Amino acid sequence: MLNSQIEHEEYINRCFTLALRGDKKVKTNPRVGAILVHNKRIIGEGYHHEHGQAHAEVHALQSVTIQDKHLIKESTLYVSLEPCCFEGKTGACTNLIIEHQIPKVIISTLDPNDKVSGKGVAILRNHGVEVLTGVLETKGKYVIRDFSLLLNKKRPFITLKWAKSTDNFVGQIEKRISISNEQSQLFVHRLRSKNDGILIGVNTAIVDNPQLTNRLSSGGHPIRIVLDSHNKTPKESSLKSDGHMTLIYTATSVESNKNVTYINSNMELETILEDLFSRGIYRLMVEGGPSILKSFIKASLWDEAFVITGTKKLKKGIKAPNLEGQLIDNYQLDGDLIQRIIPNNVKYR
Repeated sequence: MLNSQIEHEEYINRCFTLALRGDKKVKTNPRVGAILVHNKRIIGEGYHHEHGQAHAEVHALQSVTIQDKHLIKESTLYVSLEPCCFEGKTGACTNLIIEHQIPKVIISTLDPNDKVSGKGVAILRNHGVEVLTGVLETKGKYVIRDFSLLLNKKRPFITLKWAKSTDNFVGQIEKRISISNEQSQLFVHRLRSKNDGILIGVNTAIVDNPQLTNRLSSGGHPIRIVLDSHNKTPKESSLKSDGHMTLIYTATSVESNKNVTYINSNMELETILEDLFSRGIYRLMVEGGPSILKSFIKASLWDEAFVITGTKKLKKGIKAPNLEGQLIDNYQLDGDLIQRIIPNNVKYR
């Protein structure tokens, strides 16, 4: 029994690895991985690539070679999330499993969507499929935490990011200072590529004149978002003049143009996040200065944070935000320290 449990966990962990290859293209869908195993040999595997396209189970079945097709009805399907059981933009995965006569399905966690939750398992069992659930369930729920949040809270999944000096300063007043190294900057651009939008405050827009584009990595540019209640962002700033899409939330009435959309707002974070969600911003990176970061932290509006500690010592300047949470990653990039933090109330293993 112990050996089989270890084996199940090994294969489910592989499903998690596959699932995490899914990126912002899945939009409001969950990231899911699936593998087919025959006599301890993986004969097929796949993950959900893009919203509205084939699910992980479909990709896993399609990846099976012609020589191994006859083994499918003798194989076990491992999947990180309960197979869907309703017709949407794609067919129900439960039907697919039944049609291929897969005798056994092992699942990490049930789908939190009421349309599926427990129903997919029930349909499979009613058709004679042996189903085991709850393998590495806590980790499985962590893998789909962005999906659960989008489903239940109707706001973007929020990633905070800042760089600080060894003596805990993020910069100096009205002065642009580079704290992180080139490798860390490449890491930040990769983070940007995984997000639909990137948000800053007006002070950062004025002092740093940032581009906030993804120039060093593949994956496209996030939509730039500026919180600027009095429309102080300079006309000549990159955010207004470089042709890339920018949203500016302001309490004043300003006419939009080709690449800059002005949104009249009460400037409350919850309202802004609700509006961003309605615009298809499902994953949001907050790269603003300490006042913006602190406002998100104070409101408990964050889901993960990346803190980069460079090798410089500034001695004076603007203090970095304080953040309480669980440190789950801690590694070096050419001397810079990268720390990944999640809220204390999130279980991840």
